[in-house]
Amino acid sequence: MLELARPEDRETVNALAEQVHRLHIGWRPDLFRMAEQMYPEERFREAIEKKELFCAWQDGQIVGYINAHVAAFDIPGFVAHREFVMDELCVREDCRSQGIGTQIMQEAAALAKAFGCTCLRLGAYVENEDGLAFYRKMGFHLRGVTLERNL
Repeated sequence: MLELARPEDRETVNALAEQVHRLHIGWRPDLFRMAEQMYPEERFREAIEKKELFCAWQDGQIVGYINAHVAAFDIPGFVAHREFVMDELCVREDCRSQGIGTQIMQEAAALAKAFGCTCLRLGAYVENEDGLAFYRKMGFHLRGVTLERNL
């Protein structure tokens, strides 16, 4: 299902990224605004080159994607390890609740292991109740809390 994105996938990934970004704008209009493209050519090309952007395919169509990177911790005070950080996860709106997200997570875990990672990590907004429920179902737990104070 998950395959490294190809240059010809950019238009579809942009449309999916826009679906997710609309949610972010709704939750945090103080931080987010609509962009002309979430993945302009250079960003898309770099994500492919770095092997960070993967498309989820089903029946010959892209039904989702993940943008993830490996974070290596080999600094004083830390046990040396690598984490697979999922910066973006999207399942196409009309394909949700069909097990695609579960399959993406299972394949992301396999990718993470292949990259030598010991865990999957992601962030989510507290307003994303459906996403949080899904992540908990997938075995994720709270690791920390991010706080902010507007000035």
